[in-house]
Amino acid sequence: MWLLVVCALCSTVSGVHISVCSDLPTGAGLGSSAAFATCLVTSLLTAFGHISSQSPQQQARDGSDKLQMTDRDLKLINDWAFIVEKIIHGRPSGIDNSVSTYGTV
Repeated sequence: MWLLVVCALCSTVSGVHISVCSDLPTGAGLGSSAAFATCLVTSLLTAFGHISSQSPQQQARDGSDKLQMTDRDLKLINDWAFIVEKIIHGRPSGIDNSVSTYGTV
């Protein structure tokens, strides 16, 4: 299933290895699949130039090194994370991936 997402987001892939380890219980309603989906698509979209990446000089206002995403970037991330959630769960509500992407609903 992840291969579908990788192929859709990456026009040319010479090799991608994704490994995830988690101690969170599955099916507990903690939104871990949405968090994973959001991280996965953000990484792939950034790596293959579909969303902007931050230069070292651009830092968040609070001085941290958090990436600053545009509204367009966030929408693209959320849309793809929702697709991954559909692959995992069939008919998700879209709330978990939205919270994982935007931080609030």
